[in-house]
Amino acid sequence: MPSLTEFFGYTVTNLGPLTTTYTPPPACTTETTDHVIFANKTSLEFQFGAPTCGIQSVGKCFPSGAAYDDFLNNYWKSPKQGSQNYFSPGVVCPKGWTTAGTLAHGDKTGSAERSGLFTKDPWENYPSEYAKHQLAPDSIWLDILDPSETLAYCCPSGWTGGIWGGCFTSIESFDLSKYPTRCIRVYPDEAVVTVNTVEGTRVSEGIMSIATVTNKYTQLTQALTSIEPEASELKEIAVARVLPAVPLVYRDSDVKAAKDGDDGKDDDKDGDDSNGASKLLAAQGLGPLVAVVAGLLTGAGLLMPW
Repeated sequence: MPSLTEFFGYTVTNLGPLTTTYTPPPACTTETTDHVIFANKTSLEFQFGAPTCGIQSVGKCFPSGAAYDDFLNNYWKSPKQGSQNYFSPGVVCPKGWTTAGTLAHGDKTGSAERSGLFTKDPWENYPSEYAKHQLAPDSIWLDILDPSETLAYCCPSGWTGGIWGGCFTSIESFDLSKYPTRCIRVYPDEAVVTVNTVEGTRVSEGIMSIATVTNKYTQLTQALTSIEPEASELKEIAVARVLPAVPLVYRDSDVKAAKDGDDGKDDDKDGDDSNGASKLLAAQGLGPLVAVVAGLLTGAGLLMPW
């Protein structure tokens, strides 16, 4: 597992090993009334808020869901930089989930091996100024990962994986009469600061950071017509669901150990192995032994927990 427990104010937490198949309840991916957001219909990671306010727990929809819910509740108490959570050794996606992308250090200094969602531009759809003044999630992960480690994001099969750590699926077209308002949370002004060093490295353009302050987030309910007044713009909104991606961190030796332990235990060759475990253990060439869902579409998103 990564040796770092903190990077640039981000808490780095190992949620434990994930070497056997976790089975979430089927309703986690079929329900349409919870974890609902407004998003750009062609780039679901680009979000506009949610129909309702409040924190929605992930519960059994996420391995170690209770620990993740504790993180969510703590995150929203007051402004903070955030947290990067992962499972290590993590080699098996939950049942019904599959690998959406992988990220690892490349052979050359400063290079990276990417697949799936990690090949996408995290700042797509955003003004260029955003890229200049914020750390991208892949950059953060590459500083966290040890040289021999790989990060894999797992998402429900058929959902779109996002580089910022969410999994998305569109559930219906936007109807203003049904969804007249949105809820958003806003940092207090004094929490957003610009710094010129990241872990001792000088950054000439300056990087935005979240300072710990006593003031809390401002929670706003706004009429969508006041935010997106043009009918053509409202047509770009989709109603979607979002769940957190399951982040796995592993070494080649972890995958080999899991594969060796799995050999001979399942003789049902015709069984439905939709959890992605066999792909994590057997695929070749797309990162160390990890299969990737091809053709995922992802846009830019806000750095936020789900």
